[in-house]
Amino acid sequence: MIIISFLFIYYRSQQKSFLVAGSSKHIFIRSLPLDNLTALRLIDKLTDSSASSAQDQGNCDNHTFSDLIRRERFHPVNLLYKELIEHLQKNFPLITLDDEFPLILEVSSFSTFLECPESYKNVFHVTNKDNKCGTVQEGQRSSFRDIVTEDTNSHDNSTDNANGPHYLRPSLTSFINEIIQRTSLTTDTLYVLSGPVFRKCLISSWMMPVYQELVIFLCNPSDTLTSKLELVMTMIENAVASISKSILMDIEVDFTKQPLDFNIVQFQQMTSAYYLINMSSRDSDKMIGTIRIVPPGELSNEYSYILITVNLDLMVMCLLGIEDWRLLWTKDERFIQQFNQQTLKQFKRYSLYPPCYTHDISFWVEDGAVFNEIEFHSIARRVSRGNIIAVELLELYEDVKMGKTSRCYRMVYQSCDQALSYESALAMQLQLRDELRRCLCVTLR
Repeated sequence: MIIISFLFIYYRSQQKSFLVAGSSKHIFIRSLPLDNLTALRLIDKLTDSSASSAQDQGNCDNHTFSDLIRRERFHPVNLLYKELIEHLQKNFPLITLDDEFPLILEVSSFSTFLECPESYKNVFHVTNKDNKCGTVQEGQRSSFRDIVTEDTNSHDNSTDNANGPHYLRPSLTSFINEIIQRTSLTTDTLYVLSGPVFRKCLISSWMMPVYQELVIFLCNPSDTLTSKLELVMTMIENAVASISKSILMDIEVDFTKQPLDFNIVQFQQMTSAYYLINMSSRDSDKMIGTIRIVPPGELSNEYSYILITVNLDLMVMCLLGIEDWRLLWTKDERFIQQFNQQTLKQFKRYSLYPPCYTHDISFWVEDGAVFNEIEFHSIARRVSRGNIIAVELLELYEDVKMGKTSRCYRMVYQSCDQALSYESALAMQLQLRDELRRCLCVTLR
């Protein structure tokens, strides 16, 4: 990295030489080569076998996954997790489980006792079935085995020995049944598991294909379910309110003129056994998690369970005012240095006017062909290496005579941590046209 600095001269007098008093010092840093985010690069490596991603191919081992799983110690998601655990421990005994489960699962394991939050069509399928990434080795289960009551050796290499299609795990709830079967659970005790999960989604600043999920479950007798559910909701509400208040109190604002805008949690009941957790502020609502009640008979004949899932990435974005999920995966030191004091505080944007470019693309969808909107967005995200920030459908019409449907989209290119050049954005747009022609049943216009 090359650093160049100079003194900026405000003016020059006709009678005198240049005046440097009161001048500003400007530091220019040469931008690093445009690269994909580590999390997106890993997804591409495991799910795309096309030649277009050949530059990202290579030997994949557990170290690759460590780059994705382990964020910096002072990363805001890790700081939020730590503060949530401290608040939860004030209400219940708590046991944290280490995430030593594989990231790659068999397709046959998708249908579990719990309905997965993501439909099967929205999971990332692993193209290389021989890939051993994410396999749990014998020595990696020590912390989990501390609370396990029976031998786990038979499970250690289940992914290695499995045959058939695989996919990236869309939720940690896939492992709840295994934990309950192999663990001597104690009633009125919170069990906490956290780790990265994956899903296909539309391109948006608030929708992420990979994020840190927090799973909390509580085992209790059925006759105390109502009171425990109310206690759990109050616990979550108070924890978020306390964290939000501590963050806002650090802001240097005259609160007599501008009232505090606390983030609060609201619970929306969908069914008698299913609730949505919404993070609400003055101008927006975001669904950050769910609460599910599992009645006796599904997991245990004697007990019912309260199962909570939380998107930690989305929660930290709401709390800290981060408006682009990609920043949570950037290696830019200007981001992580804002949290090196081990405290959560409002995020300060360091790129006020990042370059932004728009390109339109239109194509015909043949009659009878099913156009997959999420797959279209996934291809655009992969080709652009995460540098498309928005996709807008400009025009949609059907030509009855031709038996085709025309779709026109506007693609907005913008990097989250670098100055994207026009040439780079144009090259991505041209590559996107080639990939759509190859991957989808469309005719480019």
